Amino acid sequence: MLTLPSARQLLSTLLRASAPTAAPAPSPSLVELRRQGLEFAEWFHSPTVQHALPALKRRYDYLRHVGAELPLWLLSEAPPAYTDCETLWMPTDASVREAVDRNPRMNPIRAQRLAVATLIDGVGIVSEWDESRAVPFVDALLRHAAVISYNGLSFDNVVLGAYGDEARERRLHARTLDLMYWLQWRLKQAKVRKLDDHAWELLRKRKLPLTSLVHPAESVPAVFRRGRPEDVLAVRLYCWHDTELLRDLWEATKGTSMELRSFYAWWLTSQRERLQLELSRGPIRASEAHTTPSLRSFA
Repeated sequence: MLTLPSARQLLSTLLRASAPTAAPAPSPSLVELRRQGLEFAEWFHSPTVQHALPALKRRYDYLRHVGAELPLWLLSEAPPAYTDCETLWMPTDASVREAVDRNPRMNPIRAQRLAVATLIDGVGIVSEWDESRAVPFVDALLRHAAVISYNGLSFDNVVLGAYGDEARERRLHARTLDLMYWLQWRLKQAKVRKLDDHAWELLRKRKLPLTSLVHPAESVPAVFRRGRPEDVLAVRLYCWHDTELLRDLWEATKGTSMELRSFYAWWLTSQRERLQLELSRGPIRASEAHTTPSLRSFA
């Protein structure tokens, strides 16, 4: 009987076939990456950058964790965990605005609060968490050297930062490999893209539409806050499905340790260029927020 290769095998073959034939640039050493991280930290914590952050609605606060200490996912070969979080509130909801009005220094994302989260650990065991167990959820994440999420650096981790101190948030940052940026680098794209776009193009899968589960279908936080059993179940399934998608995307595109080093070097440079661009011309449109001018130089 003829056995056809899986979609994941086909994608891996395609990625290898589309790679440039010329010898790739050598990956930076760990010593060089530490130097680059320290240089980034010195620039980010300079008075010029720090003075501008509040006007940018603290969107770049997560970069304060970058330094000479390398991400743990660069140093460990242990199987990664995968996670996704859904929040209680949208950024425009009155509860978020009121929280920020009371504390103007607060990152608005932190005020959105955790509704539910899914964790698939390194051996494939799935667990679900809610706000009442946010602290042990972070504890569970910290037991892994690599935690893969989608937009986790600037969103999920910031939400979870409300349930611990600065040291715990820094430890979580050190473990987070953000698949959103990994796919941008891996696929040589100028901008980040939505999880649903990648899932369809690479896996022929889609995010789970809430319209197929509940009626009426509002935003995910609004559906969860309605509190009906079917609404809460729909959001749990939605979050679980997203976590499975990012796991499958990582499995289809994951790289070698040398490629991860090149990716981290690119990420440091792209984050600096992106913030420098915004500082030079004021707040930029949301559609341009993740544009990376130097992507080709790291391809």
